[in-house]
Amino acid sequence: MSSSSSSSSSAAASSAAASEVLAAAPEAAAAAGAPVGTLDIFSVPSAMSSSTDLPSTSAISLSSFSDSTSTPTDSSTLVTSAADGAGVELADLLELSTEDFAKLCHARVRRRFSRGLGSKPMGLIKKLRAAKLAAGPNEKPAIVKTHLRNMIVMPEMIGSLIGIYNGKVFNTIEVKPEMVGHYLGEFSITYNPVQHGKASSGSKLKLY
Repeated sequence: MSSSSSSSSSAAASSAAASEVLAAAPEAAAAAGAPVGTLDIFSVPSAMSSSTDLPSTSAISLSSFSDSTSTPTDSSTLVTSAADGAGVELADLLELSTEDFAKLCHARVRRRFSRGLGSKPMGLIKKLRAAKLAAGPNEKPAIVKTHLRNMIVMPEMIGSLIGIYNGKVFNTIEVKPEMVGHYLGEFSITYNPVQHGKASSGSKLKLY
C-alpha cells in the first residue's frame, strides 16, 4: 500500500509541474517575441541568452587566427646551427669569422677550433677553394675526395662536392647549409642497413 501511495503522489506532483509549465508557456512565448498561443521551442528568451554570453558561430572567422600563424621561411636562406638551434641567415653565416662561427657550435666543436684544426683539414679547405675557382659559371665544382671523416663542415664549404671515405668507397655528397657544424662522417654511413624480413637476395639494402 505504501508503494502505491508513493507512486500516486509522485504522479500527481509531475502532473502539477507539467500544468505549471503549460500555464507559463504563453508568457515565455510573448517574452521571446512569438505570437501568443504558440511556443517556439527553438527560441531562447533574452534573459537566458544574456546570461550565457556564448559567441555565435558566425562571429568566429579565420581572420582571428591569421596573427598566430607565421609565414614559412625559405630553408635556403635560414640556417639552423647544430648546437643551440639559433637561426642565422645564410648571407650572414658566410661572412662570419672562425671565432664567431665557433660560438654558434656545441662545446666539442668549440674545443676543436680552440686547439687548432691542423694541416690536413686546412689542406682540404684549400682543395675545395681551388675546385670552386676552377669551376665555370653555373657549374658545380669538381669532386674532392677525402679520408677526413672528423672534418667539421665550415660555412665556406657550402656548395662543394666532397667524396667522403667510409672504409670501402667514397660517397659523394653536396654540402648544404644545414650541414654546417656537423662532421663529414655523419653523411657517409659505414655499413649497409639490414632490412629484416623474408630471406632473399634483396633482403639487404645496398648503398655501395
